[in-house]
Amino acid sequence: MFLLRQWKISEDQRFLDMVTETLTAMRLGGIWDHIGYGFHRYSTDREWLLPHFEKMLYDQALLLLAYSEAWQATGDPLFKQTVYEITDYVNRKLRHPEGGFYSAEDADSEGEEGKFYVWTFSELKDILEKDELEFFTDHFQIKEEGNFEDEATKKLTGANIPHLQQALSENESKVFQVIRKKLFEKRETREHPLLDDKILTDWNSLMIAALAKAGFIFDDEDLISSAEQGIRFINKELVRSGALLHRYKDGEAGIEAMADDYAFLIWALIECYQATFEPSYLEQALHWNKVFSDIFWDEENGGYFFSMQQDDQIYGPQKQLYDGAVPSSNSVALINLIRLSRLTGKTELEDKAQKLGEAFSAELIRSGSSITHSMQAIQFLNTDSREITLVSSKKDTELFNTLFRESYAPFNVIHFKHRDNVSKLGQVAPYTDSQTVKEKENALYVCTNFTCDQPVFDPDEMKKTLNS
Repeated sequence: MFLLRQWKISEDQRFLDMVTETLTAMRLGGIWDHIGYGFHRYSTDREWLLPHFEKMLYDQALLLLAYSEAWQATGDPLFKQTVYEITDYVNRKLRHPEGGFYSAEDADSEGEEGKFYVWTFSELKDILEKDELEFFTDHFQIKEEGNFEDEATKKLTGANIPHLQQALSENESKVFQVIRKKLFEKRETREHPLLDDKILTDWNSLMIAALAKAGFIFDDEDLISSAEQGIRFINKELVRSGALLHRYKDGEAGIEAMADDYAFLIWALIECYQATFEPSYLEQALHWNKVFSDIFWDEENGGYFFSMQQDDQIYGPQKQLYDGAVPSSNSVALINLIRLSRLTGKTELEDKAQKLGEAFSAELIRSGSSITHSMQAIQFLNTDSREITLVSSKKDTELFNTLFRESYAPFNVIHFKHRDNVSKLGQVAPYTDSQTVKEKENALYVCTNFTCDQPVFDPDEMKKTLNS
């Protein structure tokens, strides 16, 4: 996501090439579950072949974001396909009936890592017709002796991890879907890996943000609805007496929320607003941002503490900045503050972002490649970001789609002001009150650093303005 933004800023093709090559290789490799979908946790080799077979909710969420944005930037159909196959897996295996998301599927079954996912040649021979076996063997690198080595002995295992050398054509995909269905049904009869069914606020919020973003990009109401269900689940099950909690399992919620929970939930609410333009999401984001700052903000030195539970912290409360398997709480908070400020016109939020950046400026200069989520905030602040409002007297969704859905514009924040949300929007983003359509049906307002140009009324001129 950082590299995509750097490509957008610099127009240097190398950055985009790095993104597309990596995302394509991952999707073709064994780290991707070609039969049941979803990404395994990581690869143990440079070819993306042999994975650690665990599947984590947060990986599905972050990759959903990356593939959605990459499709916006390139239009590559494989990236869109991957988005929908990730959501297929998540909805099938990791979704709570009421809308939350479980944490992970284990790597092991029957006491052996990956046993659920691999195939011997003789198994495949029993399941598939001769021509199907030939197709699957040729395209997915299946070998009688197995296609990967045991990490300890360095000898072929006799088992196969399906993977591709290149993307399938449309006709090849149709053939494969028949094969995949047979293999999927057979695999379902095996002993399944253990499901980690705890529901965590931070990881759920990541998935909600990803679903909302993908729903916006692909104009998909089902994806957006899934994100909204996730928010409702958190509001119902993980908020007690106005306080946010970290974990839900077997009908019980507990553990005081930590910085990740707040920062990621605020992110999710911002994405839900940008997908639906329902002001209540923006209102909730502002509410939780205030609670977050009241509890975790370091007034003396700036930045957000990770936890206020000090009993087990020898050196006192710590602050996270470096991104690990998920972005750090301060990295996410930095972008949240900037976006919330631009969406609402509350400049004090961007002032807080400035203090947050100053608190970690040495780390950002020294170790930017380890903090690429924070670096996205630096990109945001150092490019021509814009606050855009489309005002529509008749809620012209067709015009909105034409202007915004498919163009990759990561440094814009957007309002879609129409008859259904006009009164509520003015309460959370007062600067939009003066943005009206007057005698026209639609008007586009483009602002930079809260200074707005004259509105544009003609649809063709709107496109030119946005592309300039």
